[in-house]
Amino acid sequence: MTTEKNEFGSSKLDKYTRVQLYEIIKRQAALVRHLKEQKNVSNSDAAVNSSAKLEERQSEEKKITECGASVSTSQQQCNNEQQNEALLRLKDELKLRKFDLEASRIEIAELKSQLNALAVGSESGNEKRLRLEIADYERAIKKYEADLVTLREVHEKKCHDFNDILNEKENLQIRLVENEQSIVKLEEEVEHLKHAHEKLIEESKASKATAEFAQVARANVAADMEKQKMQLTEEIAFANKRLEANQQLTAELQRRNIGLENDMQCLRDELASTREAFDSYKIKSQAALLKQQQEQKHFQPSNNEEKELLEKQVASLQEKLDKMTLLYQSACTQIRDLNENEKFFKEEIRQRLELADATEKSLLEKLNTSEKERKRAFNLQQSEHATQISEMEKKLASLQEEWEKLILDRKKSTSPVMTDRSFSCPRTPPFYERKPGEGAEEISCFTGIHIGNAMNAQASECSISPTSLIPLDELIDATDIPQQSSFYAVNAENGHQALDERGKNRHLTELLYESESNNTRLEEQIRLLKDEIRRLNRNQEREQHIANAEYLKNVILEFVAPKMPDARQKLIPVLTAMLSLSPSEVAILQKVLGKNTTATLMILKNSQSATNGTSTNKANGH
Repeated sequence: MTTEKNEFGSSKLDKYTRVQLYEIIKRQAALVRHLKEQKNVSNSDAAVNSSAKLEERQSEEKKITECGASVSTSQQQCNNEQQNEALLRLKDELKLRKFDLEASRIEIAELKSQLNALAVGSESGNEKRLRLEIADYERAIKKYEADLVTLREVHEKKCHDFNDILNEKENLQIRLVENEQSIVKLEEEVEHLKHAHEKLIEESKASKATAEFAQVARANVAADMEKQKMQLTEEIAFANKRLEANQQLTAELQRRNIGLENDMQCLRDELASTREAFDSYKIKSQAALLKQQQEQKHFQPSNNEEKELLEKQVASLQEKLDKMTLLYQSACTQIRDLNENEKFFKEEIRQRLELADATEKSLLEKLNTSEKERKRAFNLQQSEHATQISEMEKKLASLQEEWEKLILDRKKSTSPVMTDRSFSCPRTPPFYERKPGEGAEEISCFTGIHIGNAMNAQASECSISPTSLIPLDELIDATDIPQQSSFYAVNAENGHQALDERGKNRHLTELLYESESNNTRLEEQIRLLKDEIRRLNRNQEREQHIANAEYLKNVILEFVAPKMPDARQKLIPVLTAMLSLSPSEVAILQKVLGKNTTATLMILKNSQSATNGTSTNKANGH
């Protein structure tokens, strides 16, 4: 029984179910049984009814071929199958070969019964030879059946391996796309780092002009650099993990390629053994046929018919062997295609790995250069800050000395003024009145005038009339006039001193305000310097942990790609101890941990749904 294939290599029995195939087999078995009965009936008169038997058998074979033709015509509509259905074609051909073997087994049993019937009539050496040849033929058929079983197992294994290879190919394509996306992200990060580096250069230029803004900008830049460094380390670790996974996949593909090569070698050995067995059997059958033709030409025509049947069976077996060789060649071509695809994927993975290594090296070089420049700028700014702090301390010391001197001068200047005032100031200004007497009409001064309120008027009157006569009471009270003049002079001097003191006080208050602002600014600078010192101490503590760099790398990799869901929370104290993280940085880690947990939960849900979908698709496919 032969089968036809469509242009895609799929079998034309794909449309039939097992029940329909079973019915076809039953029909064939019934036809064979009918033939057997007819042969058993016609054994008594084989010479007379041989032509009728042949015609009936030809008619039955025509019916079988018509059934196969109907099957082939009904299956010509399935022309849009994909390339992966070539494996199903092998399955169908194996099934059909099994059916052919069953039919040939039935025919062999029939021939055996005929030979036994003939052996009852007359047994001869040639018949014994034929019996032996039939036994050899049966043994060869059993051997072919065992070979078919092994080929079926190999076919199933190859189907399974082919499906695994297809799945791995899809996974590799997905991973290649992810690697390309990660490379694009890394290039974007590199551009971002370039812009950040330019910004840092501009900020360093601005910091030379304004030291206060430079410190704040430097702190921000340091924080950004640390964040970017952490991000780059995470991305590098992720890229390394992807590279290790790709290497593992390549190793797995190599192992599977070796297995396929071993299977191919086994198939070659089996084919060679089957060819040798077939050649030996062919030689034996040809020798037997020659002997039979030379020695037994006078035998009955039934033996000739049996010989023709055997020749036909040999031809059918030859056709089957040719089909097997074709199948082997197709399997070899498929294996060759798979090897070429594997080489292509290996080359592409190698190129991707080289690109990733080159980008990683360039990023590390840029990070090292930026770190060196940052350290150099930090050292310069630290030295500038140290000089500024020393200058400010000197200014503060000089201002304190001036302030103390001013306080002492003020105390010295205020003490004699208070003594003069205590002695020279009169308690109560007297009222000078005189009784009207001789010369009163000529002297009009000192009449009802308060000395404390009309001092200028008295001075003017005294200056206007220097030659006027002085009364007696004025002469008596002449001793009080110098005291009054000294009091007013001291009062004027005190007014001038008060103005000077007010100006000095105003100047001192301005100096105090300026010194207070300088003190606040210096305190802010001291606070920033303390923060920098703490950061430097933390860096020194981190440098002490450089000996444990391998352990730190393992901890970071475990934190980036944890094996357990709660591993990151346990690793945060270890990272804080080894990296001397500040509370704000620990809070950032906690925040990132919360975000990553939500993202991992979403990824797990998506992967679970994807696995469920693939399992359902596989179940439907089977």
